[in-house]
Formats: sequence, structure tokens, C-alpha cells
Amino acid sequence: MENLNQNPASGAENKSSGGETIRPWQGTLLGVLHIISLILLGLLIIAAFVGGSMIASFLPVWGMLGGIGMALGFILMAVWILVFFITRGIFSGKRWAIIVSLIFTGLALLSALMNISEMLLSLVIYAGMLYLEVICLKDSYYR
Repeated sequence: MENLNQNPASGAENKSSGGETIRPWQGTLLGVLHIISLILLGLLIIAAFVGGSMIASFLPVWGMLGGIGMALGFILMAVWILVFFITRGIFSGKRWAIIVSLIFTGLALLSALMNISEMLLSLVIYAGMLYLEVICLKDSYYR
């Protein structure tokens, strides 16, 4: 008889009654965190485009800020597209999405460690995301 109380991260197969592998709750939580970051990045993109042009229209002396806002907006759009595909990969069970997310979370965690006095909340969030990504790498859904 199969023990159904095992943790999926401990190496046990996480299968539904139909035989297909189901996504672990850690993967779902990781995907939801990525969706929240997509929403926040979208707001930041809008702020970069609109804010730069508004400052340039109010203060013609600082007209260069409109161009800087546009450039920043396009860079943030590229990051948004990358995070969108990573999120889509996490929800569809792609291992590459977890690995790419793990790399970026590790870099963000190192950055938060360098500024630990200013980024304590970020440090906790990135450490939690790193934990979720390691658990997802071990799960059979992401094979």
C-alpha cells in the first residue's frame, strides 16, 4: 500500500488518481509570486513612460528625462517579457523556468545580502523564493 502522507519534496511521486503528475503547492506559490512581480513591473513601466514625459512637459529644461524614462521603460519591458515567460514555464512544468528563476533569485539574494541593513524584507522574500525553487527542482512535475 502506498503512503500518501509523504512530502513531494522527499522524492515521493506526486500523482493524481489519473496517473499524471500534479504541480506541487510550492510551484503554485512561486508562480503567484511571479504574477505579483509582473503586476508591479507593469506599474513601474507605466510610471517610467508617463513620468518621464510628464516631467519633460512641465520642466522643459529637464527635457532629457523624457528620453531617460523611455529608455528605462523599454528595459523594464524586456524584463517583464522575461518574467512572463518564466511564470508561464513554472505553471506548465518546465524545468528551465525553475533553473532560470533560481539563478535570478540567487543573484537578487546576493544583492540583498550586500545591502542587508536596507533590504531586510527583500532578503527574507528572496530566501523564501530560493527555498521554493529548490523544492520545485526536486519534484517530479518539473522533469
